[in-house]
Amino acid sequence: MTLSLKYNKYLIFVFVVLLSSYPYVFNRMGPFPDEKYVHLVFFLIALFILFTIKQLQWLPKILTICCFIQILTWIFFSIYHNDLSYFTRIFYILFTYIILLIIHNKQSIRTFISNNNKLIYYLSLFGFITFFIILIFNVSPFFYIKNVDGRSIGCYILSCASKVFSTRIPRMTGFFDEPGALAYWGIYALIFNRLFFNNKKFEIVLMISLLATLSLAYIIQFMVYILLFYVTNIRKILPSVIILLIVLFAVYKTKDTNFDIYKATIGRLEFDHTKGTIKGDNRSLMAEDAKMFFKLNPIMGYGPNNIVAKGYTYVADNPYENLAHDGILGTFMTYLPLLIVFYMGRHNKKYFFASIILLLGFLQRPFHIVILYYLMLYSLLILTLNDLKISSMISKKK
Repeated sequence: MTLSLKYNKYLIFVFVVLLSSYPYVFNRMGPFPDEKYVHLVFFLIALFILFTIKQLQWLPKILTICCFIQILTWIFFSIYHNDLSYFTRIFYILFTYIILLIIHNKQSIRTFISNNNKLIYYLSLFGFITFFIILIFNVSPFFYIKNVDGRSIGCYILSCASKVFSTRIPRMTGFFDEPGALAYWGIYALIFNRLFFNNKKFEIVLMISLLATLSLAYIIQFMVYILLFYVTNIRKILPSVIILLIVLFAVYKTKDTNFDIYKATIGRLEFDHTKGTIKGDNRSLMAEDAKMFFKLNPIMGYGPNNIVAKGYTYVADNPYENLAHDGILGTFMTYLPLLIVFYMGRHNKKYFFASIILLLGFLQRPFHIVILYYLMLYSLLILTLNDLKISSMISKKK
């Protein structure tokens, strides 16, 4: 995978859909229509494009079956919970499937993922550069963007920052709604690169650049990534370990200085005796609320709208989110594409390791009903199927 962009008008359409959608913040920069209306228009455009394709080449049967099972599941859940919000999921499954059909016929899923990886690469790299511009020159944002939840993030042209500490240490978001989102999708880019492209320059630059998010979840996943993909060869992992130790020591030495990076990163892992929690923990209360609803109906969950009707407007971004909404059965169905990859990778450690790292990420940032989640999971399943099929054919020839 080179770092030059390859695209056509169909890929441009797909990226317009993605960049105008949450968790990107471009649609917060002006008087844009509500996202659901924008997506409805894009859905109709996608349908029109699909009908113009002659000799349609279908997506892998396993993905089609997976999508069909998920749609049937959410129809059942909608009836069971008397909750029409499940039809939003059905809409996004159909929308994503059509988009992937278009890409599959007019370009390739592999090219789409390659370009998306490059997008994440440059967002992370520009964020890393902006991190030091803010730190050294103490520049102010050119303008502010207000997120859906009311929080403001500062835009510095090349990147955005959700917060700048009093020590001038920023947390970079790229053009996502928060630093954790850039780190989260950065992990996906690392996984896709490791599985299907194996570009070492891309990997190293992205791993370092994502540190500018100061995301604890990223640091944990990054360490697991190194452990799983490099630990088999001590000579390969040793330079990374040495660099990591030097970085950690340097961060520790900033403690209580004018450039206190420690407080914004490692210090968040310290135990807060006044609250009885980890300092960086801002999700325990949400997890407790979500856990309560999960216990009320462990198998089927309580239903998203039913939880809101009880006065709990936000029980998200914690390990119990999907369990609270959809129970064990619904959570299994939500992650069905990744679980298929996990199962298929049981005899191939790189897919098995990749699944573990992504599942680990879902503990902190569970699956949300936005098109980017569906596109990435379904693309992962398609590329894994194709890769394993090619590997099997090569093995048979030998």
